[in-house]
Amino acid sequence: MKKNIALILCIILSLSLLASCGEYKEPPAIGFLTAGQFTGYKLGTVADIVPVKVITESIDSPEVVKFSSVEDGLEALRNKKIHGFVLPAVYTINETEKSDDFTPTKIPFIDKQLRAISLNGFEYSVPVDAALTTLQNNGTARKIAEAYSPYADEASPYTRPAEYDKLPGRTITVGICSDDAFPYNYHDADGKLVGINVDVAYEIAKGIHAELVIKEYPEDKLMGALDSGEADIILSQFYESEQAPLDTDYLYSHPYCDASTHILIRSLFADLSDKQAAKAE
Repeated sequence: MKKNIALILCIILSLSLLASCGEYKEPPAIGFLTAGQFTGYKLGTVADIVPVKVITESIDSPEVVKFSSVEDGLEALRNKKIHGFVLPAVYTINETEKSDDFTPTKIPFIDKQLRAISLNGFEYSVPVDAALTTLQNNGTARKIAEAYSPYADEASPYTRPAEYDKLPGRTITVGICSDDAFPYNYHDADGKLVGINVDVAYEIAKGIHAELVIKEYPEDKLMGALDSGEADIILSQFYESEQAPLDTDYLYSHPYCDASTHILIRSLFADLSDKQAAKAE
């Protein structure tokens, strides 16, 4: 399986090389974002925003180039200083909508989604899923994700619900991973748990008219909290594959956010434009 993944990634990078004008570095250079070096981004204390080791082991040990901003990495890709730029979906989707310069390709072994997970028979499973459907349909889920990216709408920023109607006696306890994984769950400068999952938890509570209780658990304790009844639901990054099918003991909501990692390469259209411009000169 790993060999197939490596082959796929090598093909992607080879295509970018063939489309280039020979200005790239050798060996292949792959760009990554590093959380601690950012300026003006909400990054918490995460060491790296993407797993560098996993990527580099699958592309025959390329040179790793770290960038402190999305803009710097994309500029290096435009100028053919690197072969590919690795980004989480919360950045990739927005960037590729703004420009035809790049081709996003999901990295197969880091293909994940954010889902709400509960035990089979959970009392509020139907209203929780309905609340998540509403978040998707009215654009709130996307607005939450964008709030943690460089593309937040400054004119109409996302605001977490403060006051809302609650049904008497209805409480929902949501388990969220205590490990820092920007932008999904991480701790701010005051040590408070924040992120996409936290905002979604508040939106779910509002949607089912319940008092919200958030409990933090290390990643390896999340499912145990669900099994023991300490948490009614957990909000987590979820990986699904042939090797890891859905467990029928649990109910999984539909995805409320794409948490997959992508590798961006220059599109063939961008390279053709470069060549046409060069001929015109």
